[in-house]
Amino acid sequence: MRVPTPSLRGVRPALLLLLCLLPWGCSAIPPAPGDDSIRARLKACLLAGDMACVVDQYLVLQDIGRMPGWLVAFQNAFAITNRKAGECEKVARLVHQGLVKLGERPEFIRFSVSGPSPVRVLGFDETAQGMVVKTHQVSTTGVHVAIH
Repeated sequence: MRVPTPSLRGVRPALLLLLCLLPWGCSAIPPAPGDDSIRARLKACLLAGDMACVVDQYLVLQDIGRMPGWLVAFQNAFAITNRKAGECEKVARLVHQGLVKLGERPEFIRFSVSGPSPVRVLGFDETAQGMVVKTHQVSTTGVHVAIH
């Protein structure tokens, strides 16, 4: 009786098929609640400022179906209605609380205008190609609070 000799004829296509399908098999397994990859995506979303992504990743991380109140407040802190002079302390407090709950260590930063002038306007200019395009007013009281 003759022993069959292995053939390399079908090995290359099978190996190529395996290598092509391997990434699909790995990504088809959803991450478990508390997984470090979810934490990494959550941090990337925070750094990018993508609040919808932050909420989605937090819900997956904690394996809960609805957003807790602090996360709703954190998301609303970035609303356009809060981008006006005078709202900075409230917004900074909400952002600080949200970042602490997400496991970060934020710090408050206080900017202030001092001097003999009674005008206490705090702002900055937006420039493009060396020309002032827009002036942004941050505070009319000379004080601004932000989070680092």
